[in-house]
Formats: sequence, structure tokens, C-alpha cells
Amino acid sequence: MRTAAFLTGIAAILPVCLGAICDPIPAPPATLSSPVFTGYDVVSRIYDGEHQEMIVVQWEPDSTDTVSVVSYQMLRRGEADTFATPIRDIAGTVRELFDPTVNFVESAKRENEYNVFYWIFALDSLGRPGDTSPACTVSLARFVKQLQPLDTFQNEPFRWQVPPIFNRTMSFVTLWRGDSVLWTSDTMLEYTGGGVPPFEKSLPGNFPPLPPGTYFWGVPLRILGGGANGDDALSVITTNVHVKR
Repeated sequence: MRTAAFLTGIAAILPVCLGAICDPIPAPPATLSSPVFTGYDVVSRIYDGEHQEMIVVQWEPDSTDTVSVVSYQMLRRGEADTFATPIRDIAGTVRELFDPTVNFVESAKRENEYNVFYWIFALDSLGRPGDTSPACTVSLARFVKQLQPLDTFQNEPFRWQVPPIFNRTMSFVTLWRGDSVLWTSDTMLEYTGGGVPPFEKSLPGNFPPLPPGTYFWGVPLRILGGGANGDDALSVITTNVHVKR
């Protein structure tokens, strides 16, 4: 009897002793806040051996988060799409994404401005998804029509036609060899709503002769205030051209 009473007493005080010597299990840290989009642009870069139009979106993580970002995941939806497309496994150290438009916008949809929406969230070191950001809306402008040069460049002027657009437009020519910019023309600033003649720019007279090879020439277009949110709509069309011996 005395032994049983002793054991009963020990059992009664044991939880108290354990609580006194053991720290409570800490609560897990809060999940990540949503990253913040900081800007976007539309540029031409080499993709699959050709210069292609790319949307560039930039973001930053929330500086108040107490757990580290392991990776980001993004969602992209074009205005004509029913569902968003995931863009997964972006490293946690990355702060920008180059997204070739040739992969998700049909050329037939470029006769007018076309909106693309991006959302982003982060995954933490515990594998938990954080909050999803508000949408970043990128307004793609329609393409200009490149007229000259055609397949072979013989030092003729670069000519292009901007379609009739109500807003004021900005366009110019850039000449690349690979990823290297060789020349950029002056910018043409014009209202084209009533129709304007094709624009024309030539290489400077003191520009050195181009060695034989493949080059790329592109025309970026900026429609001032032509975006969905009152910002500018942007595009760039680029084709290759050959210089022969």
C-alpha cells in the first residue's frame, strides 16, 4: 500500500516537473508575404538562335519576412486565355524573369494591344507557399511592319511602317550581331492616327563596313499611354538579315 501511494504521488507531480525543465515547442514562423513587382519591360534577346521579343518582369521579396525564400512560382495569363499557366522553380536568388512572347501569344492577336497578367508567390525553407501578389499587367503593343532590308543587307535604309494608332508613338531601329548592339537610330516620335509615310533611318556615313555574317534588326514600338492601366504599351519585332562578301 505504501509503495502504491508513493508511485501515485510521483505520477501526480511528474507533469509539473517536466513542464519546469522542458521548453515548450516553438510555434512555426509566419508564412512569407507576397513578393512585390517592381517593374517590367519588353526587349529583344536571343532565344533558340533567333532574336525574340521577351517580357521582362522584376520583383523583390518582402523585407520584413523572417524565413528565407527558397524558390518562386509565377502564374501567367493572357487576356484571351481561360486559365493561367504556371512558371515554376524560379530560384530564390532570382529577381527577374525573361518570358519569350512567342511561346504564348499568337501573331494573330498582335493586331491590337494585348494584355498579359502575372502573379507571383514564394516558397519558404519549410516548403510552405506564401501569399500571392497582386497582378502585374503588361500591355503588349501591336508590331510595326518591317519593310527594308529584306534577307540581304546592302547598306540600304532601314524602313518600317507604324500602323494607325490614336496615341502618340515612339519607334526606332536597333541593329545587333548576336547579343551585341551595333547601332541604334534616333527615335521617331509621331501621331499615326491619320496615317504617316513609312519611317526611314540609315547607318551613319562613317559607320564601318559590316563583316559578312548574320545580323538582327528590330524596331521597338512604344504607344504612349496605350496600356491597360494608362501606362505605355510596348513591343519589339526583330528579324535576321545577312551581309554577304
